[in-house]
Amino acid sequence: MKTLRYVFALAIVGIFAGLNCCSEKEVEPMDLKAEFEESAKLHTEAMKELYSSLKAEQPMNGNELTKVKEETTKEFISRNIVKFQNLKEAPNICRSECQRLMDYSNNQTLPLASKADEQSDFLNGTIEAYREHLTEAQVDLLLKIHDAFLNCEDPEEIIVVLSEIKDVDCLALPPEERNYIYAATTIGIESIAYWSENLDEWLKTLSNQKSSQLEGDYLKGWFDWKKVGNEDISGAVGGAIGGAVVGAVAGGVGAGPGAVAGGVAGGIGSSATSAVNQLIKRYF
Repeated sequence: MKTLRYVFALAIVGIFAGLNCCSEKEVEPMDLKAEFEESAKLHTEAMKELYSSLKAEQPMNGNELTKVKEETTKEFISRNIVKFQNLKEAPNICRSECQRLMDYSNNQTLPLASKADEQSDFLNGTIEAYREHLTEAQVDLLLKIHDAFLNCEDPEEIIVVLSEIKDVDCLALPPEERNYIYAATTIGIESIAYWSENLDEWLKTLSNQKSSQLEGDYLKGWFDWKKVGNEDISGAVGGAIGGAVVGAVAGGVGAGPGAVAGGVAGGIGSSATSAVNQLIKRYF
């Protein structure tokens, strides 16, 4: 009888020990590349919706253009919040990255800056602004993205570099360190593909709305699609970091899903803001 009680006691102890071991065992981080790739498609959907809104609203000045941009992006994210991992802060992240880019544009004080410098500065500034959240390996890959925008002129060439970083270089990082690079590369690929393919339609619509004298202005190539792509990536990185932080708090969606949602929200905000900034400078 004593032996039976002893065996029973050992069994109970073993069960609790096993439960305690399971509770203390850390969950292995997942690779979220597929999730980032799928969510990045929302960037293109948002830009298509913004284009339709601008075409329908026909803004007559810079303030009206900015208002259409803000209302359209906010409404798009709110309406698709499930696709944004149910991260309730996603609209705020979008607005925050919009404002960060606006502040940078308004405070830019580099006289006689070269075109290449203008394209790269915001990404460099983003790396510095969020440096405490980035490892050395992450910084190295972001700088590799930065160099691609400086040295490559063809959209397909930049996409090849971003794809290699996403599909090859990222695998050298631990899974938990890949998310910010996935955000940058997936949004960058979507952005470059969208703007290089749809730029003429945007410029044709805005130039024809503004004045018949500007008809055909879109053919002059003044719009800098590389600048938009560069600033998209910066917004995606900032948004992914912000999303990971708020997602990791108690009751949040989790750091990984938060980074996915925040990355695309930030990318949408920066993309829309960068494009609208150039349109305002040109037409208003």
